[in-house]
Order: sequence, then structure tokens, then C-alpha cells
Amino acid sequence: MKKTLLSLLMLCTAGALSAQICVPNPAYADEPFGIWPDVEEGFADGEVGVVYGQVIDFKVPSDLSDIPDSPLSGQVDSIIVVGIQGLPPGLSFACESHTPSNCTFLPEVPGCAVISGVPTQGGVYPLQIQTVIHLVAFGLATSVPFNYDDYTIEIDGPSSVTEMAAYGLALNQNMPNPFHDETVIEYSLNQPVMVEFNIFNLLGRNIHSRQLNGTYGMNRIELSASSLNMTPGIYLYSLTIGGQSVTRKMVVR
Repeated sequence: MKKTLLSLLMLCTAGALSAQICVPNPAYADEPFGIWPDVEEGFADGEVGVVYGQVIDFKVPSDLSDIPDSPLSGQVDSIIVVGIQGLPPGLSFACESHTPSNCTFLPEVPGCAVISGVPTQGGVYPLQIQTVIHLVAFGLATSVPFNYDDYTIEIDGPSSVTEMAAYGLALNQNMPNPFHDETVIEYSLNQPVMVEFNIFNLLGRNIHSRQLNGTYGMNRIELSASSLNMTPGIYLYSLTIGGQSVTRKMVVR
């Protein structure tokens, strides 16, 4: 777990909204520091075309010398996640920052982040978490870049999803987007077919599902955030035919 907790930075994304992205797991509240899941457990595998969600819990140490074999030492002021390189296509990350600044985390405060989206290409993806550690060493404030590369994400499935082409499915971006309450989703088909419609939050939890009688040509889905109890945040919506899905992202303000 040497660099492990430094990876805590792995959370977060520059595009985080004011809505709460995640809630730290209370099971780790009494831990002095760490990141969960750890490297041994690793991040969850994913599947092409299926909604993916990985919650990351962590706690930053107040002193880097507390970490066994740490290459750095000093009192931690904060850690900032600059970015994560190598995420599978279709996935992004979002963080619950401790400060108004994006992806900034304070020592000894439980934190969390989410990697989510819909993978579009299979493979094994090594991740590089790029961070900057603000610390005080030998009485001087300094900032140290630190890259952490011990995590991977494996996505199962073909390199592309072609089965949907038989139905001529074209799923449009909801309009308007972002929206406060009401929005419209349109999709087209080249033949009638039963379609499953789902909405997921960033944690991958299904918050709405319905079966649709898809007809030839353009189809229309009208949504009300208030009627579905959708709080401000980022959501994923998908249409599924014969076990294959097409997914888009929408934002409730």
C-alpha cells in the first residue's frame, strides 16, 4: 500500500457538478489512511455496452512518512488530481472535492470518487493517476508531482458493438441538455421492435426502467426529472434491443 493512498487522488474529474457525486463509505471512517478497493482487490471489470460504475473510497494521510516505503516525506496540506490517463473509451471519472477547487483532497478526511460510463471497446487498460501533492517539508511549502500506475481496468467484449445495426437504431442526445425538469429523447428504428429504456446514476444504480413499443421511424420519450425524483447530477440513459445497448449522458441542473 506504499503509494496506494496517494492514488486516492484517482478520484475525480474536472467536470464535477455541484450535486453530490458520491458519499464516503463509513466502514473506513476509523482507518488512519488508505484507498479502497486496494491494489490487490483492484477495480471491477466491465463489459462493452454495459453501464460501468466503480466507487473509490480513500483517506489522505497527514504525514507521508506514515506510508511504508513512501518515496516522499512531509506534512500534507492537500492533494490535487490533475487527471487519469488510460481510461477505457466511454468511461470518465468524477470526484467529491473537499474544497471549492476541483479534485482537491485534505488529510484525514474521508473522500470518494466514481469512475463511470459505458465502455465501447474491450481490452486491458493500465491507468496512470496524475496528481500534485502540496506539502510542507523541512519547514518549506512545496508541490510535488506524483504519478501512480498500479491500477488497471479490464473490459470484456468485442472491440465494437455491431448487432444494433440490424435495427437501424439511432439514439439522439436528449434536448434540452442540461435541463431542470423536462427533456425529450428521440430515437429512430428501421423496423418495429420492443425496446428497453433505462436511466442510471453515476454509481450504476438503475433509477428508472420501462418497456417501449418501438415503431418504424422516429420515436419520442418525454421525461420529467421531478416525477422520477432525479436530483441534480449526471445520469446515463440507454436503449436496449436483444441484449445490446446504446447509451448517452444527460445532466439535470
